[in-house]
Amino acid sequence: MPRHSILIAAHNRFDYLRNTIITCFAQSDPDFELIINDDASNSLEADPFYDWAEKLDSRIKVIRNISNEGVGTRFFELHQLANGELLHLIGSDDLMHPRRLYQSSIDLYSLHNKATVWCSSAYQLNSTYAARSMSENTMAAEYLKATLFFQPYVLHPTVSYWHGDISGHR
Repeated sequence: MPRHSILIAAHNRFDYLRNTIITCFAQSDPDFELIINDDASNSLEADPFYDWAEKLDSRIKVIRNISNEGVGTRFFELHQLANGELLHLIGSDDLMHPRRLYQSSIDLYSLHNKATVWCSSAYQLNSTYAARSMSENTMAAEYLKATLFFQPYVLHPTVSYWHGDISGHR
């Protein structure tokens, strides 16, 4: 059983998803599975893209759906399919800092957090990239943690939590 399950709900946007997958495999902690739940992509790129992804690494599993049910439904299905102890929900256009899994482990094990929310945004300013990140702020079972950005993409809030309970309790 892997320590981490990286879970991605996807719908088209394969140009972004490719970069998302690449950042997953740049993690300093290699003990993970990556499950992509496709929400009925209609792009002609879907078949060759998912063939490429599944051949890239044996840790990648792709679920293809024929009906569009929305990201909420697909993330719930991903939660049920995950085998890892720690789950990491990320968007198909999000990028992961190389130490994201490692730092999430520290946050969840050592600090006894029920969940961590990673937030950051990047924006372009005269062809120079700058990061604007949210400061730490404790909120119930979550706290915000700024991550590094990868230009020129915008990073959205993502969450890591214990597998034992969808609300994040272990």
